[in-house]
Amino acid sequence: MQTAMDKVKKNRRRIAVARLWDKENTMRKTKNKKITEVDRYLFGNGTHYEIYEKLGAHPMTINGKKGVYFAVWAPHAASVSLVGDFNGWNPDANRMTPLEDSGIYEIFTNQIKKNELYKYAVTTHSGKVLFKARSEEHTSELQS
Repeated sequence: MQTAMDKVKKNRRRIAVARLWDKENTMRKTKNKKITEVDRYLFGNGTHYEIYEKLGAHPMTINGKKGVYFAVWAPHAASVSLVGDFNGWNPDANRMTPLEDSGIYEIFTNQIKKNELYKYAVTTHSGKVLFKARSEEHTSELQS
């Protein structure tokens, strides 16, 4: 049987998700390509039908700096790095940040330029480094 406190906690979670949803809708109007908390929530529930618009490479300006925002889903990786001509293909140079327990990794960099080659260096839990291009991008060359 559900107690009154359980109902209050459940209602608070609903309110929190509704607030995040309102914030996300506002951000979508400004064409924000960064992965948000709502994106992670929907993606984790299998109901984010536009995640393809957020993953990959997106030129943008953050805090007055022009660069490229990268996001990739690698749920079983120990770590992920961005590698390419711009850093000598060094997996230690540009480590991506994991977004909590979503399996999504992100990085913003101003080092990569138009038409430069890049890939994701995915390190497995056994320490093996695999160089991967995202199949959805159909290229591993920055186009924008």
